[in-house]
Amino acid sequence: MTPEGRVKKKVSDYLKVLQHDLQARGYDLHYTMFVPTGYGKRNTLDYTLCYAGRWVSIETKRPDEDLTPLQKLTVRAIIRSGGEVFVVSGDEGLQAFKNWVAKHASWYA
Repeated sequence: MTPEGRVKKKVSDYLKVLQHDLQARGYDLHYTMFVPTGYGKRNTLDYTLCYAGRWVSIETKRPDEDLTPLQKLTVRAIIRSGGEVFVVSGDEGLQAFKNWVAKHASWYA
């Protein structure tokens, strides 16, 4: 598995747990993972989800990698539209996303 693949696995595993927890309480977590096939928009980040009524995108990177210029434009557009973006390249980035989820968990109370 590639370094980025390991990061994606951690994010996917967490999203599955979060989705299960929400479904147990009568809610849902909608998320999709971008799969490049040559069709659709190129400026899509790895994950798109809706949590607590908020649009969230997650881009995963290997630990020493930066966003591409197109990804930087996409991040800027999402943030300017009121969405949230997390760049996850390791445990610190994933923890930042988990902290954001915990902060907004009261929406499901």
